[in-house]
Amino acid sequence: DILELVRFCKSKNFKTNIATNGYLIDKEMSKKIADSGLDSLIVSLDSLNEEAHDYLRGVKGVYQKAMDAIGYLDKFCNGLYKGICCVIYEANLDDVVKLVEWVDRDERLNSIYFMAAMQPNNTPLDVEWRKKDEYRFLWPSDPCKACSVVDEIIRLKKNGSKITNQICQLEAFKLYYQYPDRFVKNTKCNMDSAVHISSCGDIF
Repeated sequence: DILELVRFCKSKNFKTNIATNGYLIDKEMSKKIADSGLDSLIVSLDSLNEEAHDYLRGVKGVYQKAMDAIGYLDKFCNGLYKGICCVIYEANLDDVVKLVEWVDRDERLNSIYFMAAMQPNNTPLDVEWRKKDEYRFLWPSDPCKACSVVDEIIRLKKNGSKITNQICQLEAFKLYYQYPDRFVKNTKCNMDSAVHISSCGDIF
C-alpha cells in the first residue's frame, strides 16, 4: 500500500522519500521499491553493534535486517538515494563516530543524518520524560560527553563527511542536551503537511 502511495505521488511529480527500519526489505520488496520510482530511502541504524541497535529498536534481529536491506537496495535499486538515520542516545554515544566513519567508507550509502533523542512516539506527552527511569537509556546522562560527540560529528562534517545535518542544527543539539527545558516544543505539529505512518501502522 505504501508503494502504491509512492506511485501516486510520482504521478503528481512529487518527490518521494521513505524512512524505515528495513525489517521488511528483502529481495522481492527491493524490486518493488525499484519499480515504484521512489527517490530516496533512509534506513534507521543507531549502532554498528548489533546488540545495541536491537536493544534501542526493541526488536531482536532488526540490525541484521537493516544490513540485509542495504545490500538488497544496492543490488536491485539502481539510482535510489540511500541514507542512514541515527538518533543520538545515551546507549549509543560511544558508537556514533564509528557509524559515521563506516558510512563514509561505504560506497553504497549516500548520507548519514542525525536526530537528537526525543520522547518515544505513541507515549503520552510528558515534558519531563527524560527524567524517568524507563528512559534513562535514551537520554545522555553526561551532557558534556554528548556535546563532545556532537563536536566530533561537526569536525567530520567540516572535513567532507557524508553527514547531511547543517552545522547550526548540530550546534542546537548541543544546547538541547545541556538545557533541554529550553527546547520544549510549544508550536503546532506539521502533520497537516505530511503523511506519517506510525510504528503501529496508523496513518496520519
